[in-house]
Amino acid sequence: MNVIVSITLVIVVLLCSLIGRMYNFGEKFPKVKIVLNISLVIVVLIALFTIFFDSGVNKDKGWAIDYMNYKSIHKLSKGKSQKIALIDTGISKFQINNDEKSIALVGNEYDNNGHGTILYSIIKGYGYGNEIEGIAPNTEIFSIKVMDIDNPIKSSIIAQAINKAIDAKCTIINISIGGYKYNDGISKAIDKAMAKGITVISSSGDYKTVEMLFPANKKGVISVGASSSNFKTWDFTNAPDKCTIIAPGDEIKGIDNTKKIDSTSGTSQATAIISGYVALLKDYAYQNNVKLTNEKIISLLKSINNKTYNYVELFNQLH
Repeated sequence: MNVIVSITLVIVVLLCSLIGRMYNFGEKFPKVKIVLNISLVIVVLIALFTIFFDSGVNKDKGWAIDYMNYKSIHKLSKGKSQKIALIDTGISKFQINNDEKSIALVGNEYDNNGHGTILYSIIKGYGYGNEIEGIAPNTEIFSIKVMDIDNPIKSSIIAQAINKAIDAKCTIINISIGGYKYNDGISKAIDKAMAKGITVISSSGDYKTVEMLFPANKKGVISVGASSSNFKTWDFTNAPDKCTIIAPGDEIKGIDNTKKIDSTSGTSQATAIISGYVALLKDYAYQNNVKLTNEKIISLLKSINNKTYNYVELFNQLH
């Protein structure tokens, strides 16, 4: 039961009680009066209980929320000045914000796969943060659809998407897709992005191999592996020892294109979380007039990798 439902129930019971008093039901029907009073007390208690436990980060929102301490990092930044290009399967119609742009380089405008929709919700949240708490709720998302259902991903389309992100003045590019083959077109597009100070973040892969996917393995790209709630590396992470950072990626709460809220796992989920987190770091640096290069971001992320994670502490290192 959420806060809105609880408050609605209180109002309904109060109205019933008021009507009962107006028509003197309590005197005519004593049992009705007793039932109304008991109902009012029960509903008020339920409402207070619900409001109390919905007021902060709780277990229903997933382990990563407490692990990374969203509550504290959101006091420092929610990513308002940043813009993330989400190069993926697109996003669903119900997620599109009037202030945000979404384009498709393949297929129709919307997400027919669900992958991009999940990543969007991990970054931005869903249901005003009541159902899914996003890591960077105030960051703008520029969704670029490069993959449709069961269609192969063309390297030329990904390169085109990166250039679109550059033209749209994105500050971060999230690429949660990749392959084992190097592609010159994608590499050159990434070089162009990084030369403009754009941070490129990519997933290492979910195939449990010692080789990282491209473009995650490209120099200057932040490569992300996944960890589980036991704080150990997720079993299917590619080349975990070579990743820039291992971040929460196993059993991460999100919403798919059918509006189903569920927990999913992968280095893609971890990449979305780190893209959002980097947006917070860059926004905090921007608000405090601190120069933050991609090299510095990589250094900061590596400093907490394979150690006791403290995502809040990194903000103190920006001064």
